[in-house]
Amino acid sequence: MEKDDYSVVSFKNDRYAISDKDGNIIDDANGYGYKTKGNAYRVLSYKYLGGKQKASLQKRDYRKWINENPIHKGVIKEFDNLTECYFKEIFRGETTLNDIWKELEESHKITIPEFVKKEAIK
Repeated sequence: MEKDDYSVVSFKNDRYAISDKDGNIIDDANGYGYKTKGNAYRVLSYKYLGGKQKASLQKRDYRKWINENPIHKGVIKEFDNLTECYFKEIFRGETTLNDIWKELEESHKITIPEFVKKEAIK
């Protein structure tokens, strides 16, 4: 399925629904409609454009990366510890998560894939 096959349409009193290319409503949040257009687009992406499959593949790849080398588990634990230590600095904007990832990559001499960084934040 492609993005052009679906669209978000107005539905009852400032609510939104998802319709197919023929204009038939295929998802209306059990008759209530979605409160915001953004929520409807989120559901459209997740349910109808492969978002659920992408998410499960990313989780699988993350677990595979963690288990392929014992150092990787330590890197993720260290990331968690560093984010706790630098919580105030991150909040104030004095440091970023990317700075922490760079520090970990340099100290462990590894390259951390983007999907691992995204999944570790969750």
